[in-house]
Amino acid sequence: MLVDDQQIGSMNKQTQIKIGGFLTNLMTKTLKYKVGRRDFLLLKPQTVRHGATHSQGYLVFNKSFVEKFISELDKIHDLNLQLERSLPMVYKPAPWKNYNFGGYYLKQTKMAKVHPQFREAVKYLNRADLTNMCNVLDYLSSIKWRVNSRVLEVIEHIWSIGGGLGEVPKRFNERSITPEMIREASFGEKLKLLKEHQQNKEQHGLRCEFLLRMRMA
Repeated sequence: MLVDDQQIGSMNKQTQIKIGGFLTNLMTKTLKYKVGRRDFLLLKPQTVRHGATHSQGYLVFNKSFVEKFISELDKIHDLNLQLERSLPMVYKPAPWKNYNFGGYYLKQTKMAKVHPQFREAVKYLNRADLTNMCNVLDYLSSIKWRVNSRVLEVIEHIWSIGGGLGEVPKRFNERSITPEMIREASFGEKLKLLKEHQQNKEQHGLRCEFLLRMRMA
């Protein structure tokens, strides 16, 4: 079906609703993503009832697709999902009121990272007197800062020649540890390979954080 943009405005509302409904239904049945050898539907139709006769439909992304999408972006060093939350502000941040609010205006930012399952810590932080901590954070937020261009040039040069100096992480791993290497190794060698694999993952995390900070600069 091909509909010119100029024709859409001339269609009556009922026709637009029918075409939109048809295309939406088509998407929910055909858009899929693959995990291993299995295919899963990308969109899930949901319905909210308003009274006995009226209902409203909407679509949600499959949660597992969102998780896979973010993990795949992480693998190819695409930091756009993190970049928006991490950019410096162009105006004074919101004053800290409590553990749950402060800093960014449009993005909820908590004062500290606490695992949701650690309920005792969450309860304590919500009822503790954090006035002094809020005042300290507000003071830090009020200080304007700028990037030292000379230091930035040195960091960019170190990164361009492969990193690994100072606080600049290595640009590439010395080698990639594959499942075949681990499977074929002896027990002692396997432990060394697993340790190296863990170090590679940690280096990857440092590279992601480094590239994010460089984009901010």
